[in-house]
Amino acid sequence: MLVETAVERRNARGPSRPRAISPQRLNTTEKRPVTVQDLLSAMRRREPEGCHLLKMLGSTIAHISMHLGVPADELDIHRLLDVKSGLQVHLKERGFKRNSIRSYTNYLRILLQKATEFGWSVCSPDIARAWREISVCARTAGCAGVVRYAICKGLRPENFTETDLQHWGEEVLRGGRTNKRVVQVKSHFRKCIFEAGFGSKIPNILPPVKDRIYGVPLSQIPEPVYLEVIDLLKWKTDEFSPGRPYKARHRAVTAENLKKLISRLFGFVVKVQGKTVHHLEELFSQQSVNEFVRWAINQRKVSGRCVAIWLGTLRALRIYPALRGHDFGWVLNLLEELPRDSEVKAKERKERRWVSYDVLADIPEQILRDADQNVDLDKRSRALRFRDALLIRWLATLPWRQRNIRECIVAPFHEGGNMFMAEIPPNSTIAKSRRVCEALKVNPHEHFWQFRFRPHETKNGRAVHAILPGQLIGPLENYLANYRPFLVDVSDQRTLFVNDHGCPFDPTRLALLVENLTLRYTGRQVNPHLFRDIFAIKWLEDHPEDYLTLSKVLWHSNIQTTLQHYGRNFDESHGARRVEEWLDSRKAGF
Repeated sequence: MLVETAVERRNARGPSRPRAISPQRLNTTEKRPVTVQDLLSAMRRREPEGCHLLKMLGSTIAHISMHLGVPADELDIHRLLDVKSGLQVHLKERGFKRNSIRSYTNYLRILLQKATEFGWSVCSPDIARAWREISVCARTAGCAGVVRYAICKGLRPENFTETDLQHWGEEVLRGGRTNKRVVQVKSHFRKCIFEAGFGSKIPNILPPVKDRIYGVPLSQIPEPVYLEVIDLLKWKTDEFSPGRPYKARHRAVTAENLKKLISRLFGFVVKVQGKTVHHLEELFSQQSVNEFVRWAINQRKVSGRCVAIWLGTLRALRIYPALRGHDFGWVLNLLEELPRDSEVKAKERKERRWVSYDVLADIPEQILRDADQNVDLDKRSRALRFRDALLIRWLATLPWRQRNIRECIVAPFHEGGNMFMAEIPPNSTIAKSRRVCEALKVNPHEHFWQFRFRPHETKNGRAVHAILPGQLIGPLENYLANYRPFLVDVSDQRTLFVNDHGCPFDPTRLALLVENLTLRYTGRQVNPHLFRDIFAIKWLEDHPEDYLTLSKVLWHSNIQTTLQHYGRNFDESHGARRVEEWLDSRKAGF
């Protein structure tokens, strides 16, 4: 009777906050972490008749379990804290609409809320209190996930290190976030804790780099310097400019790099040094450039190789008519004084991202296999998977520079295209594989898939014309006929590859797509340019000393370029190996 009276009293007060159940009651009797199944069991005990909410929470847990590859009965509640972005990517890949993804995200929030109501806590109260002030600051700066990660790992602020921050980034990348976003959050985290005065509480985290954004956009550079820069860029990019050798003409990407260098140099002089600049000659003065180089290397830790590229760009301006009276002779001396990057360190940096060629070449099949196993994909989502597979297959077969991949147009050559099916001209000297020769014997007018780039469309200014390797023909025709039509925008610009919005790729989007795909299937981020190195090393392993063919595959202007980049691996060990093979062959001859 007493219990009934208490219940009646509670009902008379209206709905109240659920009574918290201790972690011991939420947990099982075993000494193991609290799982989401424990949470659902506790909720069913409270409402044994069941409800729609429990069904949707169970469905949400099933998707999370599938995304993480962890059985639901082994899924720790802590894993729910930073699974949001990965779950959204998982649902998007399976063709779920935006409203459905938003609903599942909301049910994820409800799961964490219910776990807290039932007595679950992220960590011990002492650790939570230690992070409380920092957590408020991080939430405002948009980097609360870093703090949540530290709390979940049971780390106090004074024990949180750069290694832990790196591990957080790797975990978030595996969850579906892009590398660009991870870098931004790390930067925001450093900035917020030091600007709020919490640097002493987290002594093992490096402070943010001062004056990180110091460049001044070209549009914000005042006249007359702005007009001088515009004239300079026009002189460097026009088809013909008096006083400029034709080979000194800048491609669009090179002109953009020059523009960024001027932006950096102007920003350093004006924002860091607090000086004023009235003309380009003042900006390119020996004193300004020397101080900029010293600041970049000592303060911002820019590599000597990168600074050498900047100085080479500046020295090339000595032929510009408006600057011919300006002395650039000191640039050579400055180049000699730059610190040389250690070959060992450069190799170590590359090894951290290195993936074997065989592993990369297997990615397309994995992408298609995953797409076939997912029966919920709609036509557009399936088309995106096939595009991704073809892109990686292309990089592993023809490791073009990303500009040629982005700008390759599927259209006849006389219409401005680069990828087309046509008859081989009778006077053509392009090499023909055995497949092509046999087909020509049957039909001399047979059409073949070919790619062709004009001199201004390649980095070295040389025309490229070749027959497409047979390994790419089937996937290419399948993609063009059955998948690309579902991806293109209304205004189809006929580029071979299009982004998720049906438009041509920009450099950043293409690099992010390739890096995210390689990270997902290999655990390491490989950018499009690194594909070229990986291909080159594998080619030389299977074809020792065949640098001439490799130089043509990579579209190098001459074999010296190929030897400079990859000949460093052809060292004394190869000489010793060849001597051993030579002597063995002599013995075999007797």
